[in-house]
Amino acid sequence: MPIKFKSIATYSDKYRRRASVAGPDYLAGIQNPKRPYASSAIAGEANFATAMTQVIAAKSRAAGIQKAGDAKWLEGGTLKGQVRFGPGVDAGAKYYEANLAPIQQTVSAVSLPVRGPKGSEVNFTIPAVVARAFRTAAGKK
Repeated sequence: MPIKFKSIATYSDKYRRRASVAGPDYLAGIQNPKRPYASSAIAGEANFATAMTQVIAAKSRAAGIQKAGDAKWLEGGTLKGQVRFGPGVDAGAKYYEANLAPIQQTVSAVSLPVRGPKGSEVNFTIPAVVARAFRTAAGKK
């Protein structure tokens, strides 16, 4: 006896209808997780590394990108990204400021070499000094 399914459109419609009213359930799950997010994510670090190694070895990421293509990427960015971009930036602004403030403070204390005449070699060192200051302030080598 063959396995019988409803049409894909039926399942898709059910998914859309249920998801459209699931916001409160989503929020409740986020606010009351079964396990704490941070400690669970850290505990799963080895699994994550293994999974990413497998993805890289199988070239799954590239295959998925190739399968979706530019048209799907553009559609997603147009339909979802545009409406989510502003609210996402608004929601993250306080973290942007908090993370950038110590970097800005450190970089602003750097003394730059005195600018030389146009084309002078010392002028080419100024961007390097600034770049090193940003990397050091951000905790990178």
